[in-house]
Amino acid sequence: MEEMSPPSTLLRLDEAMGPQASVKELVDLLGLKDGEAHGYSKIWLSEQIQDGLPFTAFERINTLVFAGQQDLARLVISPATRKRRRKDKKGLSAKSSQQLERIARVWIMAIDIYKDELMARRYLTEPHMMLRGKRPVALASTNDGGARAVQDMLGRLKYSVAL
Repeated sequence: MEEMSPPSTLLRLDEAMGPQASVKELVDLLGLKDGEAHGYSKIWLSEQIQDGLPFTAFERINTLVFAGQQDLARLVISPATRKRRRKDKKGLSAKSSQQLERIARVWIMAIDIYKDELMARRYLTEPHMMLRGKRPVALASTNDGGARAVQDMLGRLKYSVAL
């Protein structure tokens, strides 16, 4: 009998989260309800992301990480789609949810390092020469490879490894 592999979202979560961000931290940051009832399970979080996070998760990240900057909010969802989803009270797509989760993950790491929201936001939103002039938050939102590159830089900062 062939062994079934877990959903790809779960593999990415397990591989990428490591000690940097716990499921509880992500659940709390994204404002998800019932995380505690599900034991802050990676499987449960993976299912939430795949099914589409609630629109309120985007609003939390938009306020906290993007500080309402429209150009950054567009990384996850266009203004027209945002307006429509808010009006229709619909959640995010799986793709937007994955982007949001990656941004939340790097935000948690940046806060852990800088211990200050303004400094963490500045690091994530300003272009960085080690990322070929890209903003860390933009790179993290593109795919898991981009998020890992940002997490690697943050890890080097945390452990004082030369960039």
